[in-house]
Amino acid sequence: MKKSFTLFFLFTIFALTVFSQSLSFTPDITISSDEEIFAMGAGAEGKYALDDNFTSRLLLDFAFNSKHFGFLAATSFRQDGVYAPDIANTPDGTLFNSYFTLDQGAMILKALDMELQLGRILQKDAIDSPYSLFISSKPNTPLLANFRYENSFAFYETRWIELNTRSGVKTEAFSGGFPDRGAQLKTYGIKLGNMRFGLQDGAVYTGRSFDLEYFVNPIPNYLIQYVKGTEGRPWTTGDNENDIMGLFWDWKPNENLSFNAQLFVDDMSLLGIGNTSRNPWKTAYSLGGTIKTNFGSFSLHHALATKYCFSTTSDREEVAYPWAYYPDTRFPIKEGDYRAIPFETLMIGYYNGENNIAFRLDYENDFHGFKLLSNLEFVLSGDKSPGNAWHAGTWYDGPGTRLFDSEYLEKKFILSGQLSKQVHDFTFFSNFLIGFAINALELQRPYPEGSESGVSEVYKVIDENVWIWRAGKSNELYFTLSLGFRYAIPIMNLFNK
Repeated sequence: MKKSFTLFFLFTIFALTVFSQSLSFTPDITISSDEEIFAMGAGAEGKYALDDNFTSRLLLDFAFNSKHFGFLAATSFRQDGVYAPDIANTPDGTLFNSYFTLDQGAMILKALDMELQLGRILQKDAIDSPYSLFISSKPNTPLLANFRYENSFAFYETRWIELNTRSGVKTEAFSGGFPDRGAQLKTYGIKLGNMRFGLQDGAVYTGRSFDLEYFVNPIPNYLIQYVKGTEGRPWTTGDNENDIMGLFWDWKPNENLSFNAQLFVDDMSLLGIGNTSRNPWKTAYSLGGTIKTNFGSFSLHHALATKYCFSTTSDREEVAYPWAYYPDTRFPIKEGDYRAIPFETLMIGYYNGENNIAFRLDYENDFHGFKLLSNLEFVLSGDKSPGNAWHAGTWYDGPGTRLFDSEYLEKKFILSGQLSKQVHDFTFFSNFLIGFAINALELQRPYPEGSESGVSEVYKVIDENVWIWRAGKSNELYFTLSLGFRYAIPIMNLFNK
């Protein structure tokens, strides 16, 4: 074991020396216990990928926790070219071609059975699943306010999520910047023994990034929108907003077994409810289960999302309300140079988005002090674009639910994992990902070059300029390998001395 760890350690140090510049690792530093803790850490990570070669990051984080109050903060210094570098007074005008990110920064207030989180913090869904539908399992940390009450029988949670505020991002579809947008998610649940049942209720609104009524009023969001948005009353807002509803269930019969299920219904469209038979099912579901054995922990997960699920229903700026952090699929890294917004950072919920079916097998185990996390995933995907309402038109063009009606479909296989080892105050880790996609998704113009969309001027700007992911004729190979460490700085011991 000592020999294997020595090789792992030397390989890590060698890799970090080669990568040389800004490296980082982002741990989950969410705090919830009553134990009084002050923690601080620094980390570094270097990564090799086929598409961007060597990249690197540095991280600094700190957190305090007590019975009634806590705070946490984390920032990264990155040199990976994903976003534009920070401006600095240097010869090339940038901060060494690198940039900072605000990974987390929040206060937590706790009293009795209540907890209030305010700030930028890691989001989690009601169920513990990689295919969670309302809140993505990917580590997104938007600005939010989250109030939760829980006792031995029931729980209630109301969460405001900032989407866009005072946006300076100007795209072809949004020349004045993204409109102010916000999201609200309410969770109502009960506990019966080892089972939990619940209702989730989401809303997305435009024209402002925060709405107090949605946050503090426990009435379901659909009724709030219906009452306040209908004209002919002195209190009407006249707003057309998006409402999303769903159910969840999980069950842990013993320490070695657990199961979960979740349903997501967008625009009240299930079984045609809310309009006519022309209204498609804009819905998704997720199923999963875990079993712990002497050979490790095995989990199987499955999800399906129909076409147009999570998306807006009209190509107008005042109703740019997809269940996504941004109303567009691209952003300008500099004038005239557009980049795709990665789908896993675009979606508020299910990270594979609309129009797909997915299966994932997870495995977790400890080997002589090494912790292994791995997963194998298959995803079959068709066209998708949460910001472009109906992809090739301005309204739904016929009855029936759509799924896999594209000329080509992407077939993607991904194997990924992490191997880590803790030694005193250090955690060493290595991440890997390998996979391939047949008929890989490509971000394309909504219509072929030079063709006419035939839409009215009211819809034309967004309909013709919010790009769509489509399966193409080419294949794509994925490979990334990263190595790094995190050092938990013994700050309390230093002060005690």
